[in-house]
Amino acid sequence: MAELIDFFAAPLTGRDGRQYVVRLHGNDRPDGRWEARLEFASLDGMVTAFSPVETTQDSRAAIADWARGLGPAFFTGALDRALQANSPTRPPVVPDGTFDNTMSRRDRAGRIGDKVIDYFRRRRVHRIPTSELFDILPYSNADIVRSLEDLERKHRLLVRMTDEGTDWIVLTADGAREAGLDMSQFVVTPAPTDPKALP
Repeated sequence: MAELIDFFAAPLTGRDGRQYVVRLHGNDRPDGRWEARLEFASLDGMVTAFSPVETTQDSRAAIADWARGLGPAFFTGALDRALQANSPTRPPVVPDGTFDNTMSRRDRAGRIGDKVIDYFRRRRVHRIPTSELFDILPYSNADIVRSLEDLERKHRLLVRMTDEGTDWIVLTADGAREAGLDMSQFVVTPAPTDPKALP
């Protein structure tokens, strides 16, 4: 069964000028080995393509290790192979091998919440536009929103806010610690306490 193994935080710009989100999918074979292919989904929603099998490894973990060594030139070549193969059909994805219809909403929100925090860790930022998560994570928007609510209300790891028409997700100090980020590297402007200082 195919499953999502990883995603790459920085979008890839293809030769066609589109930006693509890149996800790594693995599939266990009858002989016990694993094969991997890459999914490229354009941010404009117009193109989704899968590369042919890029590697075969002894285990799921070995595929993840292999992917960590990939560079921009490899991704560009894989995107070209995917577009040439013209395979826009998405294989069935079971993230982490445990996402199924029997999983409760609470468990699903917790699993997606881990992916949200991991995304902050990979990007090395403390705030991102909400739409970026919708584009990069392979879950429904409703599931992502429930997960964000859980992270905000129950765990106090982030806050959601709107600034000049853009919805943002901002890590709290606890959230930054959970993501392994040093908040001292981010400039935080405290809200003015003097009413005269307000615009």
